[in-house]
Amino acid sequence: MRGSPTRQAKSVLAMLKRIGESKHQAKARAKAFSSAGLNSRKGLGIFSHNTAKNYQATYVRFFTWARESYGITDATQLTSEHAREWLTMNIERNLSYDTLQSYASALEKLPVAFETMNIDHDSNWSSVVQECRDVGKQALSNERKSRAFKEPFRIVEQLTGRYRIAADLQLRCGCRIGEITELKIGRNIVGNNQLVLTNTKGGLVRTVTVPAQLYNQLNNVINEHGVFRIDQKSYALELKHVAKQLGERWSGTHSLRWNYARNEMFRLEMQKNMSFDQARYAVSRSMGHRRPEITEWYLR
Repeated sequence: MRGSPTRQAKSVLAMLKRIGESKHQAKARAKAFSSAGLNSRKGLGIFSHNTAKNYQATYVRFFTWARESYGITDATQLTSEHAREWLTMNIERNLSYDTLQSYASALEKLPVAFETMNIDHDSNWSSVVQECRDVGKQALSNERKSRAFKEPFRIVEQLTGRYRIAADLQLRCGCRIGEITELKIGRNIVGNNQLVLTNTKGGLVRTVTVPAQLYNQLNNVINEHGVFRIDQKSYALELKHVAKQLGERWSGTHSLRWNYARNEMFRLEMQKNMSFDQARYAVSRSMGHRRPEITEWYLR
């Protein structure tokens, strides 16, 4: 394959997508492949948009690492030993076991894509990835689970008025709730969709760009009432209520910042073609942190 890591990741994903098809249908096709003397794994793939998004981000990171570390520009030249080294490196970064499982699942699908392309590969992928899973299970704590919501936009859509605006600011701009409990024109609203956050952790004042529609909604509230103000406790209770109703695990309003970090990393890597290190630095700064490695905490 040729092209950037992002382009190659999209090519791999195209071989795996089975969105809209049931797993029952896929298993039936896999059985048909097996009966015809073909590799049954060619009948398997990815069945959800969320999984596809996560796998694509994983492939971009894996392919970028291989390019930077070994000069491998064609993903089809990667071997199970490259997979072992990359997964081991991530275990040593002390990420969560859940994230390791996601990475491992994505890498397990690579041979399926290669087979669909009729490209030869080594036969050790599954066993190597499973070894890394086993190592990770012992080394990483299952207690360090992600605080991100599974369907954050669905939660925000159920909120109304100022609470929805606040949740949107957290989800789309990475704001801490304490940074947006009181906003005014001039001090915070400065035009051109720019929001200056002054009540920040550690006093690190920063400016974030707000989506136009959300910026107008915020501006309208301030023009009508002179200030945008919410009660932090009441907002948290309402967000918790909606999250629980939708079957989400509740661990605080900060969960929306976890979703922001993940979404922004995906946008910068996929759409802006940033490297992992470039993206994590940009996300760290946009969230009001000084150290880029903090971003990895939100990617768990």
